[in-house]
Amino acid sequence: PGRGAARIFHLVLNVTNTLIIIRYLSPSKYGNYVLVLTVAMLIGLVADFGLSKLATREISRDLSEENEVLGTVLLAQLCLAVLCIGFLQLVLFGLGVSATLHAAGFVASVLYLGNALMVSTVGFYVRIKQHYEAIILVCMEVFETAYIIVLVVRRASLAQLFIPPTAAALLGGIVAILLVRRRFGVRFHLAFARIPYLLKEALPMGPALMISVCYLKLDALMLVVFRTSREVGLYGSAYQPIEYIFLAAAVVVNVAFPLMAASYA
Repeated sequence: PGRGAARIFHLVLNVTNTLIIIRYLSPSKYGNYVLVLTVAMLIGLVADFGLSKLATREISRDLSEENEVLGTVLLAQLCLAVLCIGFLQLVLFGLGVSATLHAAGFVASVLYLGNALMVSTVGFYVRIKQHYEAIILVCMEVFETAYIIVLVVRRASLAQLFIPPTAAALLGGIVAILLVRRRFGVRFHLAFARIPYLLKEALPMGPALMISVCYLKLDALMLVVFRTSREVGLYGSAYQPIEYIFLAAAVVVNVAFPLMAASYA
C-alpha cells in the first residue's frame, strides 16, 4: 500500500510540475520543451532496455547472484546511458534544432545516468521491501517540484527546466545505492561474461517498451517534425496532462511486478 500511495503521489506531483511549466512557458517555447522531452523519452527506452526488470527476475531466482547481476546490469545501463546521450544529440542535429535545444537535450539526457543508478532499487524489490523505494521516490518528486518552482520564480531558461528531474534522479540513485549497501549488504560485482546473456534476455523487453511508449508519443513526434513549435506547444499543453491518466496504469504494474517475480521464483 505504501509504495502504491507513493506512486500515486509521484504521479500527482508530475502533473503539477507539467502544469507549472505549461503556465510558465509561451506556446512556442513549450513546443520546444515538448520536442526535447519527447525525443529524450524515446531514446531513454534504449538506455533502459528493460534491464532492471530482467535483474529482478534473475535475482528472484537466486538471491546469491544478486551482487553479480546488479553490478553487471548497472555497468550495462551506464554504458547504454552514455551512448544514448550522444545518440540524442545526433537526433537533434538531424532535426536541425538550435544550440539552445541541444543544450536542453544534453541536460535532459543526463537523466539516463540517474535512471541507471536507480537499478539498485531491485535490491528492495526482491526482498519485498518496497517502502524504501517509496520513500526515495517521494523525496525525489518533492525535491523536483520545489526546484522547478524556484527556477520559475527566477525566470529560468528552457535548458534549466530539465535540471530538476535530472538532479532528482541522480540524487535518488545515489541514495538507493548507499541504502541497499547499508541495509542489505549488497556489493556490486562485475561479471563481463553475463553481459551477452543479459542483453539477449532483455531483447524482447526493449522493443515492447518502445512500442508501448511510441503509442503515446507518436502523435507529438509527428507534430514536432511537420508542424511549428507553437502548434506543438498548444497541442502538448492540452494533451500532456491527460497523458498521465494513461500512465496511471503503471502504478498498479510497478507495485505488482516484484510480487509476481517473487512468486515466479
